[in-house]
Order: sequence, then C-alpha cells, then structure tokens
Amino acid sequence: MVKNVAGYDLPKLMSGALGTLGIITRAVFRLHPLPQESKTLSFSFLNREKANEFMLSIADSVVVPTGLQMRTGASGNIAVDVRIDGIAAGVAAQAETVCKLAGNVNPFEPSSSMSNVDPWQAREQLWSSGASATLCKLSLLPTQLSSTAEFIREALSDNADWTLLMHSTGLAWLQLDAADCARIADFISSIRAFLASSGGTAVVLKAPPLLRQKVDLWGSAGTALPLMKRIKEQFDPRGILNRGRFVGEYDGANNGAYDAGGNAAFVDCFSRIPRNTRCAERLRFTSSARAGVDRPVRALRLLSSHLPNLPALERGDGFSARPYLPHENGCRRRRGVHGQKVRQPL
Repeated sequence: MVKNVAGYDLPKLMSGALGTLGIITRAVFRLHPLPQESKTLSFSFLNREKANEFMLSIADSVVVPTGLQMRTGASGNIAVDVRIDGIAAGVAAQAETVCKLAGNVNPFEPSSSMSNVDPWQAREQLWSSGASATLCKLSLLPTQLSSTAEFIREALSDNADWTLLMHSTGLAWLQLDAADCARIADFISSIRAFLASSGGTAVVLKAPPLLRQKVDLWGSAGTALPLMKRIKEQFDPRGILNRGRFVGEYDGANNGAYDAGGNAAFVDCFSRIPRNTRCAERLRFTSSARAGVDRPVRALRLLSSHLPNLPALERGDGFSARPYLPHENGCRRRRGVHGQKVRQPL
C-alpha cells in the first residue's frame, strides 16, 4: 500500500472483501530485508490467566516483538511464543527483558513444545486438518485471551478435540473436531454470544457440509450490514461478483441459494441452458439472464465449481475475461473473398 496517496483505503477494502467487490489483477508489495538475527523464546504456563498477563506485560514494555502468541488446546498445555528480530545486540537485550518479565518461568526450545513444528506455522497447520474439522476465526480484546480460552474449555469439556491459537492483537483461530454437528452448532452460538458482549465476533472459515447448513457462517453483522450493502451496491450493482460469499447473502437452508430480502431463494439459471449450447453462448446467456440487460459479460472462470460439465474455450486455460461489448453484436470482422468484410460469430 502506498502511503502518500489521498483517498479511500481501497487495498484493505478489497483484501477483506473476499472477491465480492472486485477482482485483483495486480498487487504491489513493499518488501523488507531479512533481519540480521531472529530469536524465538517459548514459555510454558500452568495457568492461562498468567500467560495472558505475561503477554500484556510484553505489550506494555519497551520490547518490540515481531510475533507474540499463545497456543493451547484440549490437552491443557499452554505455551507463549515471543519472536524478536533485529541486530544481534538489540535482540539479546530485548530477550533479556522478556525473560525478566516472565519471572520464574524459564524459556524452552520451540521444537520441544506442544508440537514438533515451527510455532509460527501453527496457523497454517490448522488448515491441514481433516474434512470433519471446523475452523473459526475469533476477534476479541487482548485482555480477554485467558477468559475466552477458559470459556471454550468449559463449553466443550471432553466432547470435542480443540486447538486454540491466540495472537496478542486479539485475533484467534479455533479448530474443532467432533462427530456431533449439532453440539458444535450450539457451541458456535454460545461463543458468539460470549464475545458479542465486548464487541467480538466469531466467523466460521471451514466446516463440514452438514454443519454449514446448521449455522450462519458469518454471524450477526450488527448495525454495519446496511453500510456494507451500500458499498456492495456501489462496487457491484449487478451482484455478479462471488455470489453467495457476501455477508447476508448466503442461505444454508436452501443449499447456498440466495435469499432476496428474506423471501424468495435465488434460482440458478444454468439449469435452463441446453447442453449443446456453445461455451461462449452459454456464458452470454447466463450473464444477460442474471443482469437483466442486453450487455452480457464473459466471466473469468465463472462459477466453475457449479459447472462441472461446461467445456472450456478452445483457446487459453479458462473463460475469457474480456467484456463482450454491445456494439460487437456477437460477431467479429474478418476478411472474406475479394476483400469483402464478413461477420463471423465468436
């Protein structure tokens, strides 16, 4: 993101919209050189409240960690990881300060902690779970890390295997694995009610198909939903971008169909297309049917998961992203015999 540009902060808006407001075709990143030295200190606690107090004390100190997280789970193990980057002298001084803040808790090697992987890859490891696992993203106050972990432990008891990763900024990722989807659905409702008292949220990122039909993946958007819908209408007035992904659009009871104002569900018009229709014609037909206008659009890999039998174009590796303009009238010019111009269907 370029800092010296006036106007709306569109990069953050687009990156958090999950493709519902536009398509990112070009991204520019500012890179930093690798640090001269990096050191990770891991501390094991017997009490989650003490671990939370330790993380808050680091945040209030002169230490500038590049990573600060708590790992816990159904096993009862509690580990706090601190990463410090910089020059050798600065890293050594900050590491000494961290050890003083830890008191009588001594650091240990991360490889001997709760898992044999890099602790800073713990969030990525949560996605490698099986198909029956559920992954939720929680937002809460940094002072609520221990109380949230205790609430999860008491609510789940021994009914599910769970792993919790909590960052010092107040973001957390919770992985659940249980055979009873009804119990997990009840837990998601309870954790949302617990976090809502302080403005927190719980979003379901990954879940089995049966559970996705029982819970709202996003939860309540509160008073922000009308504003979000107005932004959606400005960027995507026809509602063709990543349909069903926007908060408030998905209706799990109708197997992913749209709920127009809470009344009629959206009917997929692809089922009405003849099988022998050419690919480009199928795309033009469905685009104009959904938009209700005469200016169809060729989509970039348009809903490929819903079109397993749709053949690919003869050129390229997918659908064309070039708009089909009205003045083209479905044809392109080519030279015929004796130099005459004739029109050939696309």
